[in-house]
Order: sequence, then C-alpha cells, then structure tokens
Amino acid sequence: MLAPTAMFRFNVGSIPVQVHGSHLLFSALLGWSWRPPPHGAWPASALADPSLPGQGAAMAAWVGLFVAMAFVSILAHELGHAFVSLAFGYRPTVDLVALGGLTRPNANETIPWFKEVTLTLAGPGMGLLLCLLALIGVHLVPGGTTAALVLNQLAQMNGVWSVFNLLPIAPLDGGQVATAVLIRVFGRVGFLFAQVLTLVLAVALGLFALRTGGMLTLLLVVMVGIRAVQMVGAYQRGEMPALEPSHPSEVAFREAVSLFQAGRLDEAQRMGERALALEMTPSLRGRFQHLLGWAAVKLGQGRRALDHFSQVGAGATVEPQALAAAFSLVGDEGRALPLWAQAAEETGDATVLHEYAGALLRAGREAEARALPGVDAGAAWACAERLLFLRGDFAGAATAGEAAFRERATAQAAYDVACAWARAGHVEAALGWLERAAPLGFRDVHYAETDEDLRPLHGHPSFRAWLDGLQESGAR
Repeated sequence: MLAPTAMFRFNVGSIPVQVHGSHLLFSALLGWSWRPPPHGAWPASALADPSLPGQGAAMAAWVGLFVAMAFVSILAHELGHAFVSLAFGYRPTVDLVALGGLTRPNANETIPWFKEVTLTLAGPGMGLLLCLLALIGVHLVPGGTTAALVLNQLAQMNGVWSVFNLLPIAPLDGGQVATAVLIRVFGRVGFLFAQVLTLVLAVALGLFALRTGGMLTLLLVVMVGIRAVQMVGAYQRGEMPALEPSHPSEVAFREAVSLFQAGRLDEAQRMGERALALEMTPSLRGRFQHLLGWAAVKLGQGRRALDHFSQVGAGATVEPQALAAAFSLVGDEGRALPLWAQAAEETGDATVLHEYAGALLRAGREAEARALPGVDAGAAWACAERLLFLRGDFAGAATAGEAAFRERATAQAAYDVACAWARAGHVEAALGWLERAAPLGFRDVHYAETDEDLRPLHGHPSFRAWLDGLQESGAR
C-alpha cells in the first residue's frame, strides 16, 4: 500500500512536520457534524438559530475555525512527544493524519522504558498546557466575541482529549505508559496485565456510550477492544512483547559478540565494521570499537586495533592488556611494556603475566623476564614467539620458539618452530624441526598436510617422506 502523500510540509525547529489531506478532511467532517455550543458570538450565534440568514457562511466559518483548532491541538500534542525525543538525542518527525498524528522518534537505540514513559506523557502534557493557555486567554479577551468562543473551545478540546488520552487504555498514551511500567515491574506478564486492563476499561466505556448514545465513542471502544484481544493472542503465541533490544545496531552488536565468542573473528570484524554505518548511541558505538579492537588484536592487526581503541570514547575503558598487545603487534615494546606490567598487576592472570614476560624477552630483557614471580620460562618464550609470528617476524619467531623448546621439549613446540622457519623461507631448518616433532609424539597428518604455514614445504620430497612416516607410525 502506498503511503499517503502530504499536502504540505514545514519544520518546527529541526523537526519536520507533514500534514496529510486526510487530517484536514476528517477535521472538516467532524466540525461539520459537531455544531458549536450556544454562544453570543458569531458564527455560533447564527448556527444556534436556523431562521437567521447566512447559515452557509456561518457553517463554513465554523468548519474553518474547527479545522484550525484541531490542527493546533494535534500539532501541539505531537510536538510534545517530538520535543522530548529531540532532547534524548533522537531525530523525530511528525505526521498529521486523519483525526490524529504520529510522531516517530527515529531513535538510535531501543528506547528504554523510562524514556518511553517520558516522551509519551509529554504529548498529553503539552495538550494540558495549551488548555491552560487558552483558559488564560478567555479571561483576557472581551466576552461574547469570536475570539472568546475559539479560546473556550480550544481549552475544552485540549483538556478533555488530554485527560481521556491519559486513561490506561492501549493504544492511548496512558495505555502505552501503563504497558511500559507493568512490563518493567512484572516482566513479560506485565504486557498481559496491560491488555486485560484495556479490555476492562473498554467494556466500561462501551456500556457508558450505550447509555448516553455516544456512537462515535462506542465505535472507538469496540476497535480498542478488538485490538486488545489480538494483543492477548499475540502474547499467548509468544510474539509479544519484544523484550530484547530491537534496534538494528543493537541486534548487530549481539550477533557480532556471538561471532567473536565463537572464535569467528573475521566474520565478527566484518559485521562490526558494517554496523558502524548504522545510527546508534555514542555508548554503543564505543562498544563496537572496543569489540573490533579486540578482534583486530586476536587477528594480529596491531595498527587496526589501535585505531579502533582510540575511538572507544571517554565513557569506556580499554583494558591495559588490550593496548599492550596492540603496541606489541606494531613493534612498539617501549609503550607496550608499562601496559603489560600494569595489566599483570591488576589482573593477576597467569596468561597476562606470561605475555608481559614475552614482551620483556622480545625487548632483550631476559633476566627481568625470568625474575618475574611465577613465570615459566618456556611459556614466556612461547608467548614471545606467538606475537613475533603474528607480527610477521618469522625468523625472530623461530628463534624464540627454539628457546621455548630448550625450556620444554614438546612436539607442539618443535612443530611451531618448523612453521616459523617455513614461513621465513628456511625449508631445511623447517624440515629438521619437523623431524624432531615426530619422535616427541606429533601424529596429526591431516593437519600438517593442510597447514598453510607449511605451504613452502609442499612438493618437497623430504616433507612427503615425513608425512608418510607419520602415517606409518599412526598405523602401528
């Protein structure tokens, strides 16, 4: 279905307003059907006595005045919502359609309940303010004048509608507030309570409308009741309410975190960087930058990590070990070492401690690394090797790996050295370390055969012979 086309547009400050033809049409029809109360001022005075001449002009004037009052009243109501939305940092837009209006907050987040309550109440609040101003105006203009008639009607229109709109009946503003508060207090079942409350009040208003002959009120109440029944059905099917954050940026963040935690770092990085193009709060943008920084660290992208961490923002903290790892990855151990020391002291984590020791080893300060309480030299050299490998210093990684092997001769340590020498282009050295790995228990033929780090050895007869030897050992 095509959206209705606006008849005209204007801005109230930075808030775009669109007025649709249906708004003016329905206001005119309602004004035509609802005659003004007896009043000494024209056009009410003329319409009160059908025998007087100029009935057509009086009715046209009254309809025009009613359209203007409806326009001002509904616009004020919607601007109440919009002004508060703007104060929250959103980008609201207002549409005046049929007998009502629609304010879209265009929020950069899933609107928290307390913000939703505040901006919802601002609409009736603005209507009550307009009612008060109109009542003041009634006492400032001469009685029995058209101005007095208009101000009196404007006060009644806004006062009655604002109070009615505060009833806890969904989807009125009062119903939206009641729903938000009940969900906050009772959780998901609060949504059901709000719909039951709506049904009870709808039945009461329906009975009142039947007794007073208010057919328009009865029609509105029936529509409200049908909607409430539909919402109860949606609740029973588990479709309502949507308690999880639903803004696209927040959904993307949850998915990126899940990918990161699952070790799918490339996918998490791609999703996070695409999501940065979305509208989001500064806080969430900082969390994205923090996540992307960590993903870059784990992928060995030091410069990229530092760039992301620099954009986290003042409201968030980047862990010293994250910054330390990023600086180590770019080869700036001078900046990394104080951060590694801080992280080791603050966390008491053995992994962080050994990363600190590895940084000392890369800086040529082996004695200081070995002097750290609780440090295992083999693990420290392995940390030094891993980061050098990520940095692309494969020869340096191989040398550190050999030192790790001297501390603890394991199959994995020998295999890692072989990978480093292979990436450095030293094929014979790599083959020699593979020969050391096999007697120590390395048996994963498939892994070695498909390992990209050993690609320089593919096609070498000695590598093929080594793989065949592993297969024979496995068969035995």
